[in-house]
Order: sequence, then C-alpha cells, then structure tokens
Amino acid sequence: MAQPAGLVIALGVVAVAAASGWSVVRGRIPNVYFPGFTPYRLFFALLVLLLGAWAFKIAVGLANGTLPDPG
Repeated sequence: MAQPAGLVIALGVVAVAAASGWSVVRGRIPNVYFPGFTPYRLFFALLVLLLGAWAFKIAVGLANGTLPDPG
C-alpha cells in the first residue's frame, strides 16, 4: 500500500507548479492572501498529515501482520 499522504503532497506540488508557471507567463508574482495562513500553520499541518499517515500505515501493518520482523 502506498503512503496515504503522498496524494495530498503530489496535489500540492502540482498546484505550486501551476502557480509558478502562471508567474513566469505573467512576469510577476501573484498577489494571493489567505487570512490566518502562516508558514508555521502550514508546517504543523503537513507534520500532522505525515505523522498521521505514518501511524495509519503502522496500524494497518499491525492489523494485517505485514510489518517486517524487527529481528
């Protein structure tokens, strides 16, 4: 099974690539304002997403018995 957070991150990369391409075509940085959106909140949201996806993978592996043997 793939990483559950991978889809969210891939969609974010596509959005950033599209915004970057639009900036190149227009020749200026887009003026976008999201109230309450700070780099710290983005960091912690991505951290929670990645840790939650990791915990989900571990829980599924324990339930299925598909986790590798530690030793």
